[in-house]
Amino acid sequence: RPAVLVVEDDTATRTLIAVLIGRCGFNADVVSNGHDALILLASVRYSALVTDLYVPGRSGADLLSFVQANHPELLPHSIVVSSAPMREIDIVRDLYDDVRVLRKPFDLDELTQAVIAAVAGVKPPTRDLAAEFCRRSVLRGATARGILPTAAPHHPRGPSASRSSPAQYPPL
Repeated sequence: RPAVLVVEDDTATRTLIAVLIGRCGFNADVVSNGHDALILLASVRYSALVTDLYVPGRSGADLLSFVQANHPELLPHSIVVSSAPMREIDIVRDLYDDVRVLRKPFDLDELTQAVIAAVAGVKPPTRDLAAEFCRRSVLRGATARGILPTAAPHHPRGPSASRSSPAQYPPL
């Protein structure tokens, strides 16, 4: 089934969009922030993208910029759903002609039709094992911050202490 990435920080809106996408017969991968979305966009091929402009981490505009630079074929299959001021909505419309923009509060039928149109004609991408692992990890809450050191460990005895003592990683 085609997969749609949903990036929305409001839990109720995120759930509503995911249910609508599911009722259309598509899979919805939902994340609440731009960092997780960028990890997924870098690893997984999606049939469509639905994003708010205001999400924590990286904004929806940052995500569109990433898509334009790295996966331009996804741009015409992208939808922005936002309550941002009209001047910001207009900037998105000017920069990304192919992106559909819906204002919050949105009409359920309008969003449903926009998603169906965005996915129409897109062949569902095949996933490789690495992409699937990344997808499942991020969707289950893994973050790069949880598995990578945030800073070099502090060693009061100097650099030689780093060879004999274990690295200090942040808690998982």
